[in-house]
Amino acid sequence: ELEALYKHHNIKPWYTIAGGLAQMPIWMTFFFTIRDVAGRENSMLGLDTGGALWFADLTVKDPTWGLPMVCGCTFAAMAIIGDAGQAGAKPTSQQLLMKKAMMGFAVIMVPLTGWMESGIFVYWISNNVCGLVQSVVLKIPPIRAAT
Repeated sequence: ELEALYKHHNIKPWYTIAGGLAQMPIWMTFFFTIRDVAGRENSMLGLDTGGALWFADLTVKDPTWGLPMVCGCTFAAMAIIGDAGQAGAKPTSQQLLMKKAMMGFAVIMVPLTGWMESGIFVYWISNNVCGLVQSVVLKIPPIRAAT
């Protein structure tokens, strides 16, 4: 019955995840490149002195676990603020389930990724913040109407 409905309205469910799958090679390239560069000894890029605040060395893990926690919090904020449906519409059960799964992932990602170099977290946090800003801006009614 669902397949007939999809066919009648020319809906292709796999197209909804195609964008994410298409971005996966790019994300993996960035991830492995940053890990490789951050893991090199005697890097000429200055990553060992290019950090800020408590994470001055981007080539080692954050001993305070501050960066993994900030990363988890910004990921959770993206799950909370992100809008998978239309503005003002009641979210579907699938959207609520996805939001809960992302919140759970935000919690478990902290201990699972805490051993990674600080440079990875600077990259992830900056991406998360850009995603948050984009979500907030796209919720502004005149901007949302124009998109």
